[in-house]
Amino acid sequence: MKRILPYFALFTWALVANAQWTDQSSGSTHWMNSLHFVDRNTGWICGFNGSDNMLLHTTDGGTNWIPQNLPVTTFISEVTFLNATTGWAVGVGGKIRKSVDGGETWTTQTIATTKAVQSVWFADENNGWVVGESGIIFHSTDGGETWNPQTSGVSNRLVRVRFLNSQVGWASGWGGTILHTTDGGTTWTQQTSPSQFDLISISIVDENNVWISGNLGGGGKGNANTLFDNGHLIHTSDAGANWEFQRISTEYINAVSFVDLMNGWTFGSGGHIFHSNDGGSTWQQQISGGDDHLVMGQFTDILNGWVTGGNGVIKNTINGGTMVSVDEYELKNGMKISNEPNPFTGTTKITFSLSETSD
Repeated sequence: MKRILPYFALFTWALVANAQWTDQSSGSTHWMNSLHFVDRNTGWICGFNGSDNMLLHTTDGGTNWIPQNLPVTTFISEVTFLNATTGWAVGVGGKIRKSVDGGETWTTQTIATTKAVQSVWFADENNGWVVGESGIIFHSTDGGETWNPQTSGVSNRLVRVRFLNSQVGWASGWGGTILHTTDGGTTWTQQTSPSQFDLISISIVDENNVWISGNLGGGGKGNANTLFDNGHLIHTSDAGANWEFQRISTEYINAVSFVDLMNGWTFGSGGHIFHSNDGGSTWQQQISGGDDHLVMGQFTDILNGWVTGGNGVIKNTINGGTMVSVDEYELKNGMKISNEPNPFTGTTKITFSLSETSD
């Protein structure tokens, strides 16, 4: 045993040095409910602690998070940016704010509702949509200077809206609600959903392939402990003509992020992160390094991703969260340690050599 311990300690240290997900410092205990990166360096996170919002901005991938002033004390549900300078924030009471300087300052935009606005998305500098309470949808063609109502045809709360371009988009919400448009929202069509519960995160890959995550939440219409209880995904490969159901965890799934047809991640309660590299046919759990409630997650490419959660949690990966690499080491007494394959996902074969017989 005495001969094994030094080697074991060395190998453990090497793994930690190449951890899959690492914590980033938010300097806050806010509930981090909104996350958006425009590239692997530039992003924003917004949190709420019951009395005020915290807006954080990074230009170095989250190595440093800098507080910004968001002049709203009520709950902000989502912050999204079109590029490094232009972004919007929405929340309860029909609040909409716009920034044109990367979040340093914000101006108020007027919308004809006092209902809670849950989500905002802009396809370009002019065309944007917001959705929210009681099925409201508003559309802007001038960067948010004016907002015009669109007919959703539903009364359920809409939680998320995402567009592929200025014409093609989806909205989702309570009670398994899925809406689709191909004309910029002039008409919205309700699609048949295999889920009866809250659909709270949308990831659009292309015109045909879309992923939506759901869980048993405020608007769920089914019975607990059924097939649809807690976390699940639904997926379409034909623009929503048909949706397929997947249950990959008994924990809540709060967010889904696909970067291409094959690679996607889910984020949920209990610190659960799952990854698929075969288009959702199979899912592998990743080591998040904690059991925090994970709220929002996003990957900008196959390697770089972030997730936020309760108590100010921010986590980041720069290797897709799946591969662990081990550096080769040579000790002073001539002992060498290496492994194959390297990097690796599940298992690796470790070899060592000694320059001479020794402990």
